[in-house]
Amino acid sequence: MTKRIWELLSVPPKITCPVQEEEERIRANMQLLKADLTPMQRKLLLRVVDDYTLIAEKTGVEAFEQGFRYAASLMVECFDREGREE
Repeated sequence: MTKRIWELLSVPPKITCPVQEEEERIRANMQLLKADLTPMQRKLLLRVVDDYTLIAEKTGVEAFEQGFRYAASLMVECFDREGREE
C-alpha cells in the first residue's frame, strides 16, 4: 500500500487549461457587449459577472477543502490498517 501511495504522490500533475474555449468565448462576447452597452450598463453587467465569479471561486475552494480532508482521512485509514497488518 505504501508503494502505491508513493507512486501516486510522485507523479507530477498534468497542468492543462480545461476552460480555454470558454475563456475565448467570454472575451469575444465582452467585446460585443462593449460595442452595444452604455457605460452604466457595462458597469452593472461587470458587477453581476464579478458576483458569479466570486460564487464559483468560493464553491471551488470549498470543494477542494472537502476533497483534501477526505483524501487525508483515507490516507490515515490506509496507514492505520497497514500498521495493524504488520
